[in-house]
Amino acid sequence: MIPLRSLRFQSLAGTILIVAVSQVLTVAAMTFLIVRPQIDRGAAMLAQNVAVLTETYDTLPVEARPILIQRLESSSYLALWQGDKPPDRTGPRPRYMERAFMRSLAERLNGQAHLDWRTDARGKLWVQIFLGGTPYWIGLKSTPFYAPTGMIIWLGVIAVCLASAAAVWLSRQLLRPLEALQNATDRVHVSEKPQMLEEQGLVEIAELSRSFNRMTRRLTEIEDNRALVLAGISHDLRTPLAKLRLALDMASIADTDLRLTAERQVDTIERILSQFLVFARGFEAEAVEPFSLNALISSAAADYAQAGVEISLPDTEQILTGRREAVRRLLCNLIENALRYGQAPVTVFAIIAEEGLRFGVRDQGEGIHPEQAELLTKPFVRGDEARQPFAGQVPVAGVGLGLAMAQQITRLHGWELTFKQANGGFEAAIETGAS
Repeated sequence: MIPLRSLRFQSLAGTILIVAVSQVLTVAAMTFLIVRPQIDRGAAMLAQNVAVLTETYDTLPVEARPILIQRLESSSYLALWQGDKPPDRTGPRPRYMERAFMRSLAERLNGQAHLDWRTDARGKLWVQIFLGGTPYWIGLKSTPFYAPTGMIIWLGVIAVCLASAAAVWLSRQLLRPLEALQNATDRVHVSEKPQMLEEQGLVEIAELSRSFNRMTRRLTEIEDNRALVLAGISHDLRTPLAKLRLALDMASIADTDLRLTAERQVDTIERILSQFLVFARGFEAEAVEPFSLNALISSAAADYAQAGVEISLPDTEQILTGRREAVRRLLCNLIENALRYGQAPVTVFAIIAEEGLRFGVRDQGEGIHPEQAELLTKPFVRGDEARQPFAGQVPVAGVGLGLAMAQQITRLHGWELTFKQANGGFEAAIETGAS
């Protein structure tokens, strides 16, 4: 169903409304300026003929009147029928033009005490007149002059159909580049570099495409520079860190606790640098291929078996198409966040729901408020480190890139990362939309 506020619906509905109103106005103008005058003219001519016929009949001798009736009955222009009722009364309901014609005729036949008319099954119009006090019916063949309503309706329908087709074609010309622009902006949203739009078509659309292409080039340049800076800093710091680690190993530090603390700090810096490199490098370069979600979840959870991470998988094997290592990184980041900020037990799950396949991590902690979700998925935003019951099992140090990478990977695959309270705990899940 087309949304009521969509450009396609409003352009089509607006065109049909405009054409329909114009048709009504055209019909009204034709009726009052052309058709009605013609009807009045025809009624006046018929009224004049009836008046002449009545006067002629009344002035003729009685013995000559049957001869006039015989001449009229043998005429090829009209039919004459004597009697109180016409020969056929099974005709359709009177049409608008016929009623207008009879009203105009009645206004002109003042000498007729009573004016009656009928239509028969063949569309002939019968008008009652009185000749010498005797009722007669004159049959007139109805022509499009008297009843063009059907033709006007069909012409109106054809005009609406042609206008609708033109509106659909025009809306397609407008919506096709707009849909391409929407798809391109969505690809930017999921951290994928979009293809440049075609800079052609209508002047305004082409200018919009050129503006979007310029914006895309600027954003791509900014993103490349950001990734280059992060990767460069991370790479350049590895050498002095390696030397520092070597110096710690060769140094004779009597204080064991001091030496262990220094080594842990070096490890922490290396983990932070690794996160920088992974986030800066991105995941677009990894090949997209089918993989077993069940096996991937089992493998990722096994790395945290000592922390008591459990798994809950469907009985049937679930196959996803995507970047396997990126999805593994996504799961590991969610597991580490659950271990760091949540409460046991932590479960990695996959569920086949009505809306599609869902997988993620569930713990029994309070979780985060919905309004915090968008903030915590931004780079370098960290959660509350005061709630870390598993700090001895999971590295505490972080720079706020875990959920940012999870969001980045989720959008890259066209999925959705959601956070909600579920089953008495907190759940971070990925909605794939596929089952």
